[in-house]
Amino acid sequence: MCRLISPLLPRLHLCCTALAVLILIVQAPIAAAQNIAFPQDNVSDLRGLLNVFHTFNQACLKQPAHRDLPAKLAPDGYQVVSGLDHLWGPGSDASTDKVAVLTKTGTEQGDWDGGHLFVEFSMPTGPRPNGKCTVKWKRAWDYKEGRAKIAFGLFGVFDAQVSYHLRAVLNSRPDDSFIWKRKTFAGVSDWISPCWGGKFCNFQVLYDFNPDRGIDISITRETTQP
Repeated sequence: MCRLISPLLPRLHLCCTALAVLILIVQAPIAAAQNIAFPQDNVSDLRGLLNVFHTFNQACLKQPAHRDLPAKLAPDGYQVVSGLDHLWGPGSDASTDKVAVLTKTGTEQGDWDGGHLFVEFSMPTGPRPNGKCTVKWKRAWDYKEGRAKIAFGLFGVFDAQVSYHLRAVLNSRPDDSFIWKRKTFAGVSDWISPCWGGKFCNFQVLYDFNPDRGIDISITRETTQP
């Protein structure tokens, strides 16, 4: 009997070790929030959209919104201001404001003019215990030529990029229009994606790839599922 068991001992030891490592990985705590670092240049093409997806994943899907989160996530050169200050400028009565904004310039108009994305965090309430999180980006084209083709190309791959980068499944009817000569490529779609603590989060995407004006996109996570 000992002769039969002896050759199996190394394999049993290896299996036990692998199982122990797997248990440690599963039980490992969620990593603390870290400053967002944009993986691509901020340019009005797919590179800029990838920054939006990356930011949404880090800011909105890794954890619920809470008061200390914006400062922990702030990218280099960004600041945290109240929602009222961001909308109307410094000096607003923001003492009871339940919205915090990660912003490059400090104001919504400044971010729009500079083509910088920003993140809005609505703090938790009774009806919305996980808060609300939105990433917005509006940018004029960085190109003088080929704008219509760039807009069309972004429109053509957009759903696939959302699905891949946010591990998301479309939860609304796909856009069934495919018209090359229309003046704008815009849409609204609903998605579901895995998020913190084994939950699933619903989010909505609004986008407009306009050959004349540029890119305008907003992604909002509001509700979660058990």
